[in-house]
Amino acid sequence: MIVYIAQSVDGYIADKNHSVDWLEAYNEEIVTCKESISNSYMNFIKNIDTTISGSKTYDYLSSLNIGNPYQDYNNYVVTRDKNKYNDETVTGFINLDQLKELPISNKTWVVGGSQVIDYLLKHNKISEIIIFQIPILLGDGVKLFSNSEYINKLELLNVDSDKDFIQFHYKVKN
Repeated sequence: MIVYIAQSVDGYIADKNHSVDWLEAYNEEIVTCKESISNSYMNFIKNIDTTISGSKTYDYLSSLNIGNPYQDYNNYVVTRDKNKYNDETVTGFINLDQLKELPISNKTWVVGGSQVIDYLLKHNKISEIIIFQIPILLGDGVKLFSNSEYINKLELLNVDSDKDFIQFHYKVKN
C-alpha cells in the first residue's frame, strides 16, 4: 500500500477546519512545474487499482459535490459507522479490523487521512510514502503523522523539486 499525499511545510494535510481548500491556490503553479513534478500524480494514479480513505476524507470529498473521484477503482472507506453511508460507488465501508485483512498491494493508494495512515503504519501495511510538500505554513490542523505508537524507518528513494515544491519518495523499512 502506498501513501501519496500533499502536506504543508509544517506537516499538515488539512487545516484546522479539516479542509484542503488551501491546496487549490497552488494548482496553476503545480501544472507549470517541470514534467516530473506536474505529472507525478497522473503517472501515479495510472498504476492504482484500489483506494482507501478514512471517513473524514470521504465526507470532505462528498461535500464538494463532484461525485466519487475513485469510483473507477476498488475503493474502501474506513468508518466506525457503516450504517451512516449509502453510496453504491464505494466498494465497501469497512472498519479498522477489516482494513487489516485487505491484501497488501503496491497498486493500493492510501488517500488519507492521518488516522488510517497511522493505523496502517502501526500494522506494517504501508510499503511506500510519497509526500508532495506545498510551500505554506498552516500552523494548525490535521498532522500527517500524529500517532506515536510505532516506529518505522524510511529509505529515501527519490527527491524531486521545482519552483517551491518538493516531492519526497520513501520506502518503508519494516
